[in-house]
Amino acid sequence: MISKTISRRYAQALMAIGREDGNYSRYGDELAEFTKLMENSELSNALSNHIYSADSRRKVLEAVTAKMGFSRIVRNFLDLLQDKGRIGHLRGINEYYQRLVDELKNIQ
Repeated sequence: MISKTISRRYAQALMAIGREDGNYSRYGDELAEFTKLMENSELSNALSNHIYSADSRRKVLEAVTAKMGFSRIVRNFLDLLQDKGRIGHLRGINEYYQRLVDELKNIQ
C-alpha cells in the first residue's frame, strides 16, 4: 500500500512538470528506458546498495543518465529518487507514469 502511494505521488509530480512544459511523453520514454536498464542487477546494486557511499551512488547515476542523453528534468528526477532513497520504487513509478501518459493520449 505504501509503495503504491509513493509511486503514485512521484509519478504525478513528474507528470505535472511534463504537462507544464509539454514534454510528458519524452519523460515517459526516458523513465521507461531507465527502468528497463535497472533490470541489470549490477546497476541496480550500484545505485541501491548502501555499502557504497551516497556520493559514489550519485556519481554512477549521473554518469549513466548523462551517457544516455536524458533530459535535465528526468536526470533531476532520478537524482531526487536516489537522494530520498526511493530508487527502489522506480518500477512502480514508471508503471503509474505510463498509465498517466496513456490517459492523456486517450489510450485504453
